Amino acid sequence: MGTNAEHPSIIKRVTRFGRTLTLVAVCFSLPIQDARSAETAVRGVKVSESAENALTPAEQFDLGVSYDKGRGVPKDEKKAAYWYKKSAEQGYSDAQYNLAGMYFFGRGIAQDQAQAGFWYRKAADQGDSEAQYNLAVMNENGTGLPQNYEEAVRWYKKSANQGYVSAQYNLAELYSSGTGVEQDYKEAARWYEKAAEQGDPSSQFNLAVLYYDGLGVDQDYSQAIYWYEKAAVNGDHQAQYNLAQLYDGENNKSGEIDHLKSAYWYKQAAEGGVAQAQHNLGNYFVNGKGVNQDYKQAVYWFKKAAEQGYAGAQTNLGAMHASGWGVPQDIDQAKYWFGKAAAQGDAVAKRNLKAIQGSESHGTATESQICKAGIATVMGKAPNIISITGSRNNIVFLYYIRGSDGTRWEFKCKVNSDEIIWATANGPWRTRSGDSDVQFSVTGDRLTITEKFSDGSARSRNFNVSQL
Repeated sequence: MGTNAEHPSIIKRVTRFGRTLTLVAVCFSLPIQDARSAETAVRGVKVSESAENALTPAEQFDLGVSYDKGRGVPKDEKKAAYWYKKSAEQGYSDAQYNLAGMYFFGRGIAQDQAQAGFWYRKAADQGDSEAQYNLAVMNENGTGLPQNYEEAVRWYKKSANQGYVSAQYNLAELYSSGTGVEQDYKEAARWYEKAAEQGDPSSQFNLAVLYYDGLGVDQDYSQAIYWYEKAAVNGDHQAQYNLAQLYDGENNKSGEIDHLKSAYWYKQAAEGGVAQAQHNLGNYFVNGKGVNQDYKQAVYWFKKAAEQGYAGAQTNLGAMHASGWGVPQDIDQAKYWFGKAAAQGDAVAKRNLKAIQGSESHGTATESQICKAGIATVMGKAPNIISITGSRNNIVFLYYIRGSDGTRWEFKCKVNSDEIIWATANGPWRTRSGDSDVQFSVTGDRLTITEKFSDGSARSRNFNVSQL
């Protein structure tokens, strides 16, 4: 159960349109351009219909805001849209922006995204950076307007050049993917950095990826960590996970390995729902790496990741149930989780499931037998021991993978009063012809596994029994 097994080293966020679509809604639902004063709006309510035209465009806008928010008057979106339109038709850009939003969502007026695009364009032509951004999004996605990437890029640039962070991010995305423009990582990095410096966590994350990979910038691992940390502190869970992996030593070429920091960021990402982080944090609790060893916490986090469908966590949760670590031993639960992982193609889960199913007629080994025999070393202490199969007449059976050739072996470990008496190994799985001898011995708290080969060579591994 190695910490980083089966994980991509750096997960690059799939951002194509994901953030863009979200930002359409976010931008349109931002606090409406505020009126300068509620008093103006309330005064306007008292004006007779014949005097409507006496209101200035700014006053008409203020009145629209008051009806929109229910400030000083009953909330009435139809009247809000009416007054926004009166003001917008006279060229008042804030009213044009808000009227566009009313059309886009159908608030107080019949939904008409083409009209939304029309009024955003009016406000955008007057230099409104948010209107320029929304117009770019509509062009990019073909919402209310024909899809037009060149127009999207043009309006993103106008907004981005005014410092609008969402436009800077989306423009960087287009340059990164080569959508509507020639792919240019240098330009992508430039715009990500502008947004990152304004505190945008997604831009900070992607800038870190570019520094890590050396795309559009000189490769710089310390800068990658710097920007991952910025994004992580800002709550970006993917950045928290990547930062944890770097401090863990996974693909960390800066040499800054710190398991306490790694555990901290795994926990932050795990609490944010990142399945890989939940799985790795579970491994940390199993091994006491960066945290105090705690099998119950390991089970807790493995289960979190397993319930999200993460195969590695399902396998490990099955192993915890099989071993009785952090939970009462439950072979049915072990089979359930091994089965879940096996269905996703997890090779270890398949072997463990087969091993359990093949051993059920022999009974089930006790927790102490499993621990003393070193079977639980599947949890990361001896990676080549892969599964417990069962026990019969005080003999514990397990499987072992030998070497890079994938040859499989079956071990039999005699147990008496929780002490290992002897162990033997049979040969390759299909022929069961032995060409090596494997022995287990316990001295105090130390478990020694020794493999003796026919050519006279031997290999030994030592483990702390109290930690098994």
